[in-house]
Amino acid sequence: MRKRRNEGQSTPWFNNQSEGVNLIANSTTSSAFRAVNITAQQPITVENLTKVSYPNEEFDIRNEYSPNVSTFIPQENGVYSITGSVFFVPANAAINHRLSVFIFVNNVERARVDSFFVGGIAGGVNHTASVNTILQLQASDQVEVFVLTRGVSGIIQFDDEGTHFEAARVPSPTT
Repeated sequence: MRKRRNEGQSTPWFNNQSEGVNLIANSTTSSAFRAVNITAQQPITVENLTKVSYPNEEFDIRNEYSPNVSTFIPQENGVYSITGSVFFVPANAAINHRLSVFIFVNNVERARVDSFFVGGIAGGVNHTASVNTILQLQASDQVEVFVLTRGVSGIIQFDDEGTHFEAARVPSPTT
């Protein structure tokens, strides 16, 4: 906000209506979903790349998410913000371990986060790791979340705050 010199009133520094510009216009339909796992624990074994299960759909604006296979398939080309998160409980908290969470598009790794945990540290043995990215997707791309643990097996805990998968198209030029 800036002050007008002659009126002393606050006004927005840019009024898009008076300038005849609409910065938010987008000809595409909204796209967004969020899915969680509040149903069952998912076992994860050491050195085994495992697709994460998100069977409980919280919302899906365009019916683009398939909870039975935990896959997001956009209906339109565009730029999407994507997050995959897991709440991991190691079988043995005394062992150092690494937890990697991946976003795959059409069976190709597109984003990854590696989280390292030191065994035996007081204050909790459960870990949440999230991978976030922004990708340009094509209609019918298949987006999935995978996890890999090194050092210790464990489970992905059912928890709607820690184990979730979501995506939303962000305003961008048509591709």
